[in-house]
Amino acid sequence: MKRNFLISMKISENEELIINPIIDPFTLLEKVERKIVYSPKRRRYFEVVPRIFVFPVYLPEIGGLLSLEMISKELAKKFYNEVKDFDGLISKGKIFTSVIHNFRSELNRMVSWGNIRPFNLSKDHFQLYLTNLINDFVITPSIVTRRGVISPNRWFRIGSEGFQATLHYNIGVVYLQRDFLLERKEKTVWINSPFNLYEVKAGFVIFQPNGYLKYIEPVPLHFTSDPAEEDIIISSGKGDYFLCFLITFNQYFTSHEKSDIKSGFINIVEVLSDLVFSPYDILPFLFPLAIDTEKLSSLLFKFQVKKSSFFSFLRRLEKFSSPQAPQVVEFYESLIKERNKALKIIETEDTYIVKIINPILIPFILKKLYDPSIGKLQKNSIERLLRSSELMNELEELSNLSSQSSKFSSPEFSYLWGIGPYLRLRKNLMGKYVETFRKFYKIRKFQSNSITL
Repeated sequence: MKRNFLISMKISENEELIINPIIDPFTLLEKVERKIVYSPKRRRYFEVVPRIFVFPVYLPEIGGLLSLEMISKELAKKFYNEVKDFDGLISKGKIFTSVIHNFRSELNRMVSWGNIRPFNLSKDHFQLYLTNLINDFVITPSIVTRRGVISPNRWFRIGSEGFQATLHYNIGVVYLQRDFLLERKEKTVWINSPFNLYEVKAGFVIFQPNGYLKYIEPVPLHFTSDPAEEDIIISSGKGDYFLCFLITFNQYFTSHEKSDIKSGFINIVEVLSDLVFSPYDILPFLFPLAIDTEKLSSLLFKFQVKKSSFFSFLRRLEKFSSPQAPQVVEFYESLIKERNKALKIIETEDTYIVKIINPILIPFILKKLYDPSIGKLQKNSIERLLRSSELMNELEELSNLSSQSSKFSSPEFSYLWGIGPYLRLRKNLMGKYVETFRKFYKIRKFQSNSITL
């Protein structure tokens, strides 16, 4: 993996941001930092080996992954008790803010000094927050190679006595066959302690702007339980496609004798769900190829895809799997339209127009809404916006205003005061991500399909 694939963030010290923990047995990490200190009293040097507890956290306002490190065992235990009900990145409505201290961009690490504030979202607000979070990952799919799966914007370095690696939180579309599952291989790896995993061959699909699919295989996936005994349904005699979230350890190295994998990479499957052959499941993956990078600071992202490209995807997907029943796709789309207010797809005669709320907006205004010091005017304005059935249209109108100052100067939009620096940080990070993605796949962009706001 090339070092320049990893994009560094710029975060100011003492900034308070939302942190979304990713809690999994493989992400509850512990590292050791050996230090040599001199004791004047004893007139000799001593080796000090402090243990540091590491929690992966995603920053939805910035769009990056950090390691939240805690030296205090009591503080780590308290934080774990707050987050132990998380299933991966999904909780039961609880999220946190943390003040950023000692941020190191070369490692993507931070400490909080205990300045963590938990709060519970209402059911409707959490549904919006969660769908916005999923949108955020889907529009920034991972770069896939036979030597590793890489998210340039979601990574941090981890090193301990037993191993070292770069941890990535990845997303992509995978192709699995029943034979692949039956031919799985059991392996032991060392990540702070020995873990038994089941290795399965898979193929990754990258959607191309001309309607073609780039197929990359074999890429090993690692399951924490026997996939042949799990409820993974392969309906086709050939195979099926799945949306896959992965915790990946790239540049992995261990000298531990019990580990079957000494170096390389480990792709641990966190979530595996059926890919529905619908524009709502497929078209957001084209974001890095379709978006106008000059518009990445807009409150609403917008691009279009030719119908001919989408139907080309369908033909190629169905060639190696089973066609999906129209009623299944119809039901799925009605569910998405009801639950995902941050994504909208409009069908015209020959195109699909894709609208996605900039993923910074929802966490930014929710942080303000649940701040006890918020004024009544801002609170009412945020509540009205979140309840609005015209959320997309309002944001589009706001994005179309001539200048940024006029966008946020009105008392009606006072809840957006202060969002400018975050928009610029997000634009910088996503711009570098898009550039990296296009360079790797040697695609500049959709030549005529992007829509400017």
